[in-house]
Formats: sequence, C-alpha cells, structure tokens
Amino acid sequence: MGCDSKEIELGYRKGRRRGVYGEILGVFGAGTLPWGDFRRRFRAEPVTSSLRTRMSCYMKKLVFFVFLLSLNSLVEGTKSFLKQRTYDVYIANDLPGNTSPFEFHCQSKEDDLGNRQLLSGYYWDFTFHENIIRSTLFYCNFVWGSKQLTFNVFDDPIVCIKQAKGDQTDTCYWSVKSDGFYLANMVNPPQWALTKYYSW
Repeated sequence: MGCDSKEIELGYRKGRRRGVYGEILGVFGAGTLPWGDFRRRFRAEPVTSSLRTRMSCYMKKLVFFVFLLSLNSLVEGTKSFLKQRTYDVYIANDLPGNTSPFEFHCQSKEDDLGNRQLLSGYYWDFTFHENIIRSTLFYCNFVWGSKQLTFNVFDDPIVCIKQAKGDQTDTCYWSVKSDGFYLANMVNPPQWALTKYYSW
C-alpha cells in the first residue's frame, strides 16, 4: 500500500485485509490498495481530529457572536449615558400693567442670553441641553423700577432649583408678581401650582 500526502511521501507499505471490502482503520492521508485486479483509491481522516476541527470552528463563531452582542450592549449603554436632557425655562410677566418696565438678563457660564424687556401678560422662554456632568446653571438679574434681584432660575436637573420640591420635570415656569417670584413645573399653571421662592 502506498500512502502519501501533499507534503510527505511515506513509501510503500503492506496492509492487512479486513472484512469483505478490505477496510483498513487508522490510515491517514491518501492511499492506494492493490487487491487482485482492481485498486481502491480512498482518503480517510481521524474522527477525533475532524470533530475537534469542527468544534473549534463553532467555538470561534460563538465567541465572535457573543463579542458582537456585548459590543452592541456597550454602545447602547454609552449612548444612553451620554444622552442629554432638554429643559425649558419660562419667565412670565404677571406684574400689574401700566407700571415700570420689567427687564431681565439671563445667562450661564457658557451662554449669555442678553438683555430682555417683557410686557405685562407675556412670557419669554429658552431651551437648553444639560451638560454631561449635570452641572448646568442659569441665573437671571431682574429689574422692575427701583427693585432688583438676582438668583438661579435653574441649578437642579430634577426640580429646576435645589430648594424646590416635587416630581421630576423638564419645565421651569417662573411667574413674576409684584410680591415676588413663583415657580411651577408646567406652562400657564393654575394658581395652586405656583410656589413662591423669592421676594423682591
């Protein structure tokens, strides 16, 4: 019997016939058996080696699939973490009409919103995105005749200002009245929804 592979020539060896078809176990590579007037050409591989190869291939695919799932979860988690909330701050002039002009100037460390003048019965608003470290702070300087006051209109990502109480909100509605400044977490709130935090 002559056995060889693409790389190694093993020479001619005698084989022992077993069974009707002369099957020989444990033969590697490609071989030719001379039996009578015919030759049988065959190729055999060890079962254990083939199984090990297939298992290795499956494991590589499984590990790669798990890696992709983990990577996707990591990306989604990062996007969720970095997602910035949007807030709206309203300044409403609820002062009596035919009085001194109501003026104010709002700004943060990054944004200066400029000087504003608001007529009685109107409101002005601005929208912003909270920064990644959740430290956004906006303050305003208010002037009404001889009265003046400066305070933070937003310094807390949950309830607008640190001293406020209530449910989480993204709306900070400041109503400016003759006796002070009221806050609510909705636009055009009823009187019962307003809470006074500052006096002139």
